[in-house]
Amino acid sequence: MVIYQWVSRGLFERHKQIFLSQLCFRIMQKGILEGVEYNVQMMHFLLFCPSKIDPPNPPHLKAWLPDVAWGSVQSLITIELFE
Repeated sequence: MVIYQWVSRGLFERHKQIFLSQLCFRIMQKGILEGVEYNVQMMHFLLFCPSKIDPPNPPHLKAWLPDVAWGSVQSLITIELFE
């Protein structure tokens, strides 16, 4: 908490959320928080949002789901929790 308070004094308001997220992810990665699981595959998806090009976006979904979002959903289902 003290680290966040000292660092956040020198940050713009819009950057405080980014710093807090980085701090939280690092604490999760180190295993300091009990009961919180750090999953490398989920973190990679959160940060990079990989996209697949196959299978193609079905025609009935193209009206409301762009191809980029469809590719991200197809990539998301490769993660065990989102099968």
